[in-house]
Amino acid sequence: MRILGCALAALAVNFISIAPAQAVEPADSAAVKALWSSLDWAWNARDAEKFSRIFTEDVSFEFVDRGQALDSRTAVLEHFTERFPGFAPELRHRTNIRQTLSIAPDVFGADGIVEIQRMATDAGVVPVVLRTFAVFAVMAREADGLRIRTLRIYALPTPDDVAAQG
Repeated sequence: MRILGCALAALAVNFISIAPAQAVEPADSAAVKALWSSLDWAWNARDAEKFSRIFTEDVSFEFVDRGQALDSRTAVLEHFTERFPGFAPELRHRTNIRQTLSIAPDVFGADGIVEIQRMATDAGVVPVVLRTFAVFAVMAREADGLRIRTLRIYALPTPDDVAAQG
């Protein structure tokens, strides 16, 4: 029993001593924003090859509500090569990263919102938000730059969903 108590105490000390996430340096914050801008650009261009290169080779990419997981850069490439041609040309992907934290050296976490918008053909008309998603990502710096290692996407209710629920 004494050994178990010592082991639990040692385990507790390890958990307590884990450093909390830190604020991101300005250069790293700029790199995170640039990565997500590249993701939006590739999605909007329907360029599955460039889109897939934003992710690590061993990415864990999941549409949580659908239960759909893509477990490699190749799987991301195949999925979006198939999907992008079916997207209407007026649809746009817009990401707003709300918070970025430094988790460890060269590892960052991001919390954001993605909107799928329908762009108006008339100048001055505001885009219509069709779907909104919450995203959480873990990004790692590789030799050639920052890449997304883990991505979780959660569909948020639409205004019609909320209205239907009363």
